[in-house]
Amino acid sequence: MKRARAAQDKEKRRRDFLVVAAGLFDAGDYSSVTMSQIAAKTGLSKGTVYLYFRSKEELFLQLLVDQLEEWFSLLTQILPLMRGQPLPVFAKGFVATLRDRPQLTRLLALMHLVLETHLDAESAKVFKLRLQEMMLPAGAQLEAVLDLPQGQGMRLLLHAHALTVGLHQMTSTSPIVQEVVQSCPELHPLRLDFYQELERAVEVLIRGHAGS
Repeated sequence: MKRARAAQDKEKRRRDFLVVAAGLFDAGDYSSVTMSQIAAKTGLSKGTVYLYFRSKEELFLQLLVDQLEEWFSLLTQILPLMRGQPLPVFAKGFVATLRDRPQLTRLLALMHLVLETHLDAESAKVFKLRLQEMMLPAGAQLEAVLDLPQGQGMRLLLHAHALTVGLHQMTSTSPIVQEVVQSCPELHPLRLDFYQELERAVEVLIRGHAGS
């Protein structure tokens, strides 16, 4: 009983660190979040945080995994309900699942260039295998709903990920750049709304996969 209780306490503390990190990330950006802040918010020492997560990157990677689990679970539930919808409606519904999770899109933008950079080989393998495990059911659902060839569902998800990361980086510019583009009429063609552009891009992407 004591061992079970200890395991529960350990898991709760781990979850507390993740919740605090998510809150700090919402209030700022990745670079501004420190392990010292996370420790202070939980009333524990920085050394205790490192007992649960070896680095800030590892902590945020776990935060990403948790949010991806929720997102993929949602996708597998709603995709069958979208069968037969016109592609613009389907793309809008697909992107809506990300619109409700702005932190997930921010974490995805960090995934390759920041969060994965310090992983050792074993940790990288565990993460990639878990990512593939989460993607497979959603990929199969996409194939069934959109009548895609086998394997195309996974490819569609990977390409949608690339679109999400690319468009997020293009639209998450500095306040100065945003002001310049907004104030110069000749630069207005460069104004992009992340979710609108993502809907259009996903629709084109689906058409391409459906025709391949």
